[in-house]
Amino acid sequence: MTLSVKHLRDQAVRKNEDGELDVEHWIKETTKQIWDEKLVGMIYEYYHEDAVIHAGAGKDIEGAQEIVEDTLTWQSAFPDIEIHVRDVLWSGDKREGYRTSMPWSMVGTNTRPSIYGPPTNKQLTEANNLGIANCLVQKVNGKWQYVEEWSQYDTEAMKEVCSGDREVD
Repeated sequence: MTLSVKHLRDQAVRKNEDGELDVEHWIKETTKQIWDEKLVGMIYEYYHEDAVIHAGAGKDIEGAQEIVEDTLTWQSAFPDIEIHVRDVLWSGDKREGYRTSMPWSMVGTNTRPSIYGPPTNKQLTEANNLGIANCLVQKVNGKWQYVEEWSQYDTEAMKEVCSGDREVD
């Protein structure tokens, strides 16, 4: 079965009983498609072309292209990576958009080089890392998109898994 962008987008955009965007489903489904299903090209659909991810430590990832490159960097180092969404909290409306908060954990094995060094074959698990993504989602030119994100994860846990310096449970 060939999956089209329209089919994938329709999968993510589900309405609740009031006919409004099911925000929790949209957040979970877009995350699953990009990270778990490795459909990185969907970033061009789900992130505005000028979206910014404020990634902590003063690092901003600017524009859909840089977001794709950053995502591919992590997926390369952890080919089996998945994002386990722990919860989705949100507020807002269809006019102003939605502010969302999503605690998550990365799960995967470092089997290829990362920004921290050669592969270690150590694992990220729900027990050894936690992150959070706070997002602004708005309807732009008729489609829901992430326009800004503030994302933070346990960089020390990531360094420990990727550096080979210490054992991480």
